[in-house]
Amino acid sequence: MSDILAGMSSLIEPKETFEAQAGRVLGGYRDAIADLVHSAAAQSGKGIDLERSLGLDKTLAWKVSSAAACGYPFDVARHIPGKSAIKILVKAGRTQGVSESILTRLQDAYQDYESLIRAHAGDRATLEMMLLGFAEQERGRADREYRKSAFRANSYIFGIQARAVFRTYMLTPSTLYESQFDCVSIRGHLGLRRLRTNAPWIAHRPRVTNDQGEDMAIQRATPLDPAVRAQGNPMAVPWMHKYCSDPIPDIRRVAGSDGRVQCEVLEGEVGNTGVTSYVLGEMIFGVGPRFAVEGHNVVELAVRADIPVERLILDQFIHRDLFAKIEPTLSLYSELSGPTPPGGDASLRHGLPVVESPASLGDGAGALHCADIPRYGEILRDGLELCGHAAQDFVVHRTTLEFPPIPSSVVHRMELPEPRAD
Repeated sequence: MSDILAGMSSLIEPKETFEAQAGRVLGGYRDAIADLVHSAAAQSGKGIDLERSLGLDKTLAWKVSSAAACGYPFDVARHIPGKSAIKILVKAGRTQGVSESILTRLQDAYQDYESLIRAHAGDRATLEMMLLGFAEQERGRADREYRKSAFRANSYIFGIQARAVFRTYMLTPSTLYESQFDCVSIRGHLGLRRLRTNAPWIAHRPRVTNDQGEDMAIQRATPLDPAVRAQGNPMAVPWMHKYCSDPIPDIRRVAGSDGRVQCEVLEGEVGNTGVTSYVLGEMIFGVGPRFAVEGHNVVELAVRADIPVERLILDQFIHRDLFAKIEPTLSLYSELSGPTPPGGDASLRHGLPVVESPASLGDGAGALHCADIPRYGEILRDGLELCGHAAQDFVVHRTTLEFPPIPSSVVHRMELPEPRAD
């Protein structure tokens, strides 16, 4: 380690943070590359011009032009080529008459980048992951690439995957409990398939909590499916049969680590012959207060990503007589240490980076279609019929997240309004 630090006397400044140091190094590389592009008279500076003026191959030319065009230093990291490519670039620049001072600056900037790798990461791939935490334009693209890689790896590890998971909440003024709101909760797993016969997953695990993450008793719940409702069994799984595969998956009831009963799907066929989809729906009465009260100041609507899935959709329908004007914020929380407590102590919530945000879809009439959810309009109409409202009565926001990390929770959060003065 002492040898590494000795070789970095010109790079490291006392008490300089990693962010500041990396920003300086990446900015220096970007400026050196930009000067080379300008000196090479590459017209627009686009990759195709660099191919012609410097005689570069397409990949290297693209990396050079992309780095030179970066407005934010931390976006440069993904466009820095390897050492052999830098040698090719310097040789090409020298052949085209680029000044030695510019070429020396480029070589020094690249050496600074290599020193950054040695000092903080040990390898280039790790440093790139560290730098992406500060990136601007490249962040979303990198997030998706890493999450997609994790999806494939986790599919193998856990032996299961799904095409889509969705959760839809319809919040309405309560018909039974004054100053409370009711909630139509619809959720589905679509295109589920096992890669191992004994791969389990949880189909049903109802939970309502207060701001401190404490479980609250569900006062009353009604399945959306008339056939399930007719059973009169409060323990029945609220399947929406006409939207489920036939046959519906077999389940077993097991007690979770928190003591709550959850419904776990039994073992089954692997691959495409065992693909299944199901939708569950129920209306829960008296879920929470319509206005802020002690111990309950926020509403959080969440969907848990607990199996590898290609796409997760979270929809919220808020009735216009509630807090529909409040724009939700999106958070993504790790659940490696267990379920994250809603609201409460922020230090107990393990936030994960997310660049996506809830999209406003206007009123509910414009949200009755979702390309990822077959027959979505029909599913929503079943919920609207039971709660006694029309789609136009709601304001809708939707979050779509590709390849969400597992285990995690995707959360829409809204501050409850203060009680209205009489």
